[in-house]
Amino acid sequence: MANAHLSNDDMMVMAEWAGISDQAERKFEGTNQNWILRAIGKHNIFGFMSTADFWTKTQIMTAILMNHHYVDGKFLSQDDLRSSRYKFDSKEEFKKAMKEWKKAPNLYSLLKAEGGELTIDPKYKQAFELCQHVIKDRIQKTAEYADGMATPEQKAAIS
Repeated sequence: MANAHLSNDDMMVMAEWAGISDQAERKFEGTNQNWILRAIGKHNIFGFMSTADFWTKTQIMTAILMNHHYVDGKFLSQDDLRSSRYKFDSKEEFKKAMKEWKKAPNLYSLLKAEGGELTIDPKYKQAFELCQHVIKDRIQKTAEYADGMATPEQKAAIS
């Protein structure tokens, strides 16, 4: 029962996978109530903030997933490609790589929820498994930053 999912919706399963949803901790809490009563009962005055929080974090997650395209057997963001620009011999070669990146499928379009689990086409599975921890970390850090939580660098500077 620990692996039971409340939803088969792609967005909910992706949010749980990325660690930006509290769905994992509260699987069946208050399932006989509608979402408004659950939000008010759980968070009192802050209940509606958690709903807005979900909308914000899923937009962050969607943007990051859409920014990772499958190029040369890897999922790369546009920033990843730009930071590896020094590997290209010429500007034309870099422009060609950027065009290829723009045409390549993005990770958001490849991920699907099946049976409450996140799945990806077997053709992309190995590349996804190699980079998923990096992508999850990017999603979580960006969501924390949007929440106003200090980043590790900011925590070190404060202390």
